[in-house]
Amino acid sequence: MDSSQKKQSFLNPFATFSSSEGKNDKAYYYQPGSPYSEAEYQEVKNLFEKCTRKSQNTKFKATSRIIEACQKASDLTLFIDLIPNWVYVFSRVVKYEPERAVREAALKVQHLFFKRFRTKFAQYLQDIFPSLWLARVDPSKEVAREADSAFSAAFP
Repeated sequence: MDSSQKKQSFLNPFATFSSSEGKNDKAYYYQPGSPYSEAEYQEVKNLFEKCTRKSQNTKFKATSRIIEACQKASDLTLFIDLIPNWVYVFSRVVKYEPERAVREAALKVQHLFFKRFRTKFAQYLQDIFPSLWLARVDPSKEVAREADSAFSAAFP
């Protein structure tokens, strides 16, 4: 196996969280022909990665900045390219995060994404649905309320 075949069979462990090949993964590397700058891409990607850290404060600040960036963005191609990252982060935060505020913030991001990228999330619904359904019966009323609003945004 030569080096080009090794690169083609490389699986990207963070960007897509699936068995897709790394060379075809749009979220793994910045694409020079993209309508957004490399700095914007790296900033948003770093925010998604910060949501996987241990500190609840870091996760909460990252989700708040994701909401701000998405609301300010006129070109949503950047977020659409990074949806596979968010799908993984969202399911981990909703299922395993002990802090109520972080779960609520993640559901607010998901609600905003459902409103802004309605049709783009169709292929990821099977991955998001279990976490969203579990969040609807969260012991915290605020989290359950936010999950219901995200669920109604996904399935109007």
